Amino acid sequence: MRAISGEEAHTIATSSGVLQAVTFHPHAPRLFLGGRDGVVHVVDTRDWREQIDLHGALPGRANGVVVRTAVSGDGAVLAGYLEEGVVRVWRAAPVR
Repeated sequence: MRAISGEEAHTIATSSGVLQAVTFHPHAPRLFLGGRDGVVHVVDTRDWREQIDLHGALPGRANGVVVRTAVSGDGAVLAGYLEEGVVRVWRAAPVR
């Protein structure tokens, strides 16, 4: 087993500023970052670029912070919990 070096691999800055949730996809090169305004930022871990923003706030509701994210074991579904008590669910794997 190799030891962890403790060296920084990469630093990511998003348009949300403060992030509350960080979840790696179990099978794909993706990182999900829960941020302000009900947004989950999807980052490609191969080049560390933000690929897309998933908007979790419901129409007519305040856009809170995504405080928790989770990916299903098979990597197909992403869930984001917003601070106002709403859970949004997205496909986390490419549609075939």
